[in-house]
Parts: sequence; C-alpha cells; structure tokens
Amino acid sequence: MNDTRVLVVDDNKMVARTLATMVANNAPVELRATAFGLFYLMSGLSMLVASALAGFLWDTWGASATFMAGIFFSLIALLLLIKQKGFKPPG
Repeated sequence: MNDTRVLVVDDNKMVARTLATMVANNAPVELRATAFGLFYLMSGLSMLVASALAGFLWDTWGASATFMAGIFFSLIALLLLIKQKGFKPPG
C-alpha cells in the first residue's frame, strides 16, 4: 500500500510542475504572481471538491462508484480535448 501512495504523490508532483511551467511561460511578466495565485487557488478548490465528491460516492455507493466517476470525468476531459480546434492526435 505504501508503494502505491508514493507513486501517486510522485505523479501529482510531475503534473503540477508541468502545469506550473505552462503558467510561467504563458503569463505576462507583470501578472505572473497573480496567474500563479489563481492557478494554485483553482487547484486547491478542485482537489477539495473532488475529494468531497469521491468520499460521498464511496460512502453512499461504494468503491466501484468512485472509480466509475473517475472514468466518466476522464472521458469527458478526453472528449473536450478532441473537440478543441487544432487538436492533432499524437503520432
């Protein structure tokens, strides 16, 4: 169990670094601090909402409902990405 938690934490750090780099590269210099503040505010709020929703689903309908919701939200994100203008699949 401990190995799985370490993997998840490392994965989260990799994604957070990549997103923070995107914020730094795309925000104007004079608004960079504001951009980082908004980025971390939205990250924290989304983690709070996701954790509360996952806990509710787990307590109400069990573990499978929590994982099914994860699949559902991942598919929605994928569809939104594909729908974006200029999207080119890798390869």
